[in-house]
Amino acid sequence: MRKRFASHALVEIKKYKWLPFNSKSGLILDLSLEGVKIEFNQSVKSNPKSVWISIPLTPFGLSSPDKITCQVEVRWFDEKNSRIGGLFKNLSEKNKFIMSQIIQIMKAKGKTLV
Repeated sequence: MRKRFASHALVEIKKYKWLPFNSKSGLILDLSLEGVKIEFNQSVKSNPKSVWISIPLTPFGLSSPDKITCQVEVRWFDEKNSRIGGLFKNLSEKNKFIMSQIIQIMKAKGKTLV
């Protein structure tokens, strides 16, 4: 079983990478190098198949770049709690490295879930 880490970092969630319309905000509830669980800040009724998330890095103490954007293939949707869980899709080596830094920071703060 892979370790997951609690985050509670705010993220922006969009259906399309470059279109700013219909973006929503949410919290990363847990994170691993393979995937993420997010809770939307408002009620969501439709089940997205794929979303783009932008993770600001300054809350983790990282200053450059200021955020990363990753595509997530949604594997499950909880309409009652407005939550989604999914796997990162085509995560670049640069984003994998940044994600591992985020996880190390959370690990140092004792935010391990499993």
